[in-house]
Amino acid sequence: MNKKYITPTALAFLILIPILGFASASVMVVGYADPEYIKKHPQGVRKIMVHAGVNDMFFRDEIEWRTVVYLERASDEYTKAIKSAQLFPPIKEYNEDQVANKIQEEKIDAVLFIEIDKSDVTVTKGWSFSFNRFRGGGGTAAWATRSTSATIYLQDAKTKEIIWKGEGRLSVGGGRQKNMQKTAQLLGKKVASLLKNANVFAKEAVHPKGKSKPFKWEDEEE
Repeated sequence: MNKKYITPTALAFLILIPILGFASASVMVVGYADPEYIKKHPQGVRKIMVHAGVNDMFFRDEIEWRTVVYLERASDEYTKAIKSAQLFPPIKEYNEDQVANKIQEEKIDAVLFIEIDKSDVTVTKGWSFSFNRFRGGGGTAAWATRSTSATIYLQDAKTKEIIWKGEGRLSVGGGRQKNMQKTAQLLGKKVASLLKNANVFAKEAVHPKGKSKPFKWEDEEE
């Protein structure tokens, strides 16, 4: 009588299915531009300051940094972007005059506010199994899922008019640090894409010498 065994390859596939489920991500971001503003400013927005409203300094830096890169990439570098933490390091308080003067000095056309309304992490425990050609072993493992909601709006730095406004809902699995980075990446990339579709970006290069090579993170997915 022939006995049938599950091969290591088949076993690995069966184990990966539930694990990959924990590492999945869902992204929903929707937004609308003010058509009257876009019509009145056919040249587009040339420079954007990105401000992430979140208390966690690491999360703020990830959101601002990645959004800056995606904004410039989506606009073919016709629109320049800068982190608010670069202009206003979070080591002291700034009054309205200091903020207004710095924005004017840096020739900021608009400010992109990314207000994190909620970003909770849920930990789920499960079974994990690993093996090599000689033996295998199993044990409990934990996966963290970050659920984030955000309100995003692009505001004219001078007139305070709302150019574009949107809302986002994201759910990202993986380790705590990994899902923080992934959330920032997916949010920044989606917002930049929506702003491009809304015809917000500048229509000609600020620096006509040419574009630099697009930056890409090691953990970035296409």
